[in-house]
Amino acid sequence: MGNIAKKNIESKEYESLITQITKKLSETAQLFTVIDISSILMGLKSMSSESSAFIRLLEVLIIKLKSCEISFDGQAVSNVMYGMKNLSSKYIQVHHLLNALIPKVESCNEPLRAPHVGNALYGLKNIDSDNMEVQHTLKVLASKIESCSGPLDSQAMAMLSTAYKI
Repeated sequence: MGNIAKKNIESKEYESLITQITKKLSETAQLFTVIDISSILMGLKSMSSESSAFIRLLEVLIIKLKSCEISFDGQAVSNVMYGMKNLSSKYIQVHHLLNALIPKVESCNEPLRAPHVGNALYGLKNIDSDNMEVQHTLKVLASKIESCSGPLDSQAMAMLSTAYKI
């Protein structure tokens, strides 16, 4: 069984599904919690930013994310960044998503653990570091890594070496 999101990004059914999810999210007046945002963005991990319906979904998520007065914990930082692993920075919406996430990541008062660091950096693997939003995100993550509790373990290093071919 394959990955539906990757195999069918151009299918009418996939576009329709993402369009309906986007519609329902945009109609939701409820503010999202850290768990909501973390779960939604972690769910993006199997999706590609190559679909126009997906880009519209990102636009709605950005609006919802900006309206939330929440702080992330280490697991949320890990989940939201990891969820971006298939997104491409060639879309301005991905830049806007990073801009919306930066204050949430900065607000994390909890020291990141090695798996959080590995997942967060792995999630940025397809995003071009030449853009301002990525550079800012990397600076924020670097400051979080500096206060990381404990050494980076082999799992975190494996994630980093896989993502950045080091």
